[in-house]
Amino acid sequence: MRLRISDYNSQPNLEAVVLKIWRLMLNVQYEEVLMELIQFPSKLPLDFECYQCLLPLFQQALGIYYYSDYYVAREEVYRSNKVYFARFIYDLISMFGLHLFYIEPLTLELLLRRVYQAVTHNFETGKVQLRRVEDVRPAFTEEEFV
Repeated sequence: MRLRISDYNSQPNLEAVVLKIWRLMLNVQYEEVLMELIQFPSKLPLDFECYQCLLPLFQQALGIYYYSDYYVAREEVYRSNKVYFARFIYDLISMFGLHLFYIEPLTLELLLRRVYQAVTHNFETGKVQLRRVEDVRPAFTEEEFV
């Protein structure tokens, strides 16, 4: 399973979509002014506690595609108090679990774009932010596939 997750981890198209989500996650912790100055947001870490609070957004948004958080960083086993972009990509893709064996990279990119739509909202003109967990609707439901 870990090898399958790693295969997807190196896809540039997926990385671009996940980076958009990562920027919004960083906005929760960092000032907007700092975010505008940073050229490579993928180099900025996110506090582990903040990260743990944001993960339920994605579990909710994945809907029927959410399989497990078995490979996701947990407090008991994760030794750092900071999470970096590479770990977030791994965690987000790992939430698909065994579904990954049936999903092609291009399809996964489309699924992640739908997740992005589900967890974000344009609150002000041109200002996209993350929703609260209770406001996130699953991007994928059984009714869509019937």
